[in-house]
Amino acid sequence: MKADELLNELSKVLGIELAFEEDNNCIVMIEDKYSLCIRKDDENDRITLLGNIADELPDPVDYSLVTDLLDFGLAPVLTGGPAVGRDPVSGILTAWAFVQTKNITSNDFIEAVKKFIEFQIVITERIAGNVEEEEEGNNDFENLGLLNS
Repeated sequence: MKADELLNELSKVLGIELAFEEDNNCIVMIEDKYSLCIRKDDENDRITLLGNIADELPDPVDYSLVTDLLDFGLAPVLTGGPAVGRDPVSGILTAWAFVQTKNITSNDFIEAVKKFIEFQIVITERIAGNVEEEEEGNNDFENLGLLNS
């Protein structure tokens, strides 16, 4: 499926109007606290999911957090899961993941978005010191504050 079709299917599930802007980005707010950027890349048959997870690393930084962040750096290669990176100029930490669009179903895309949002929320809270270690996220959009009631 093409990125526009996938975004349209996600719109239906969320019950909100979503569209790519001229810059090929679509921004979705989650619980008025988390921002998800869905970026289409038709040339490479993929969508990139991006979400800021912290303005900067905490100071001092916890050793176990550093090892978790480094482990996430290899996730795309080892498991196909999301990764975490740091913008060298701003210091902002961002979670990201590629979703191939060439042979994906809308259900698989929606599931990938759900899992990414779960990851984004858990790692944001982990960096903020609100959880001790990575926790299992919730698989339900309604409980993530995404669906209109």
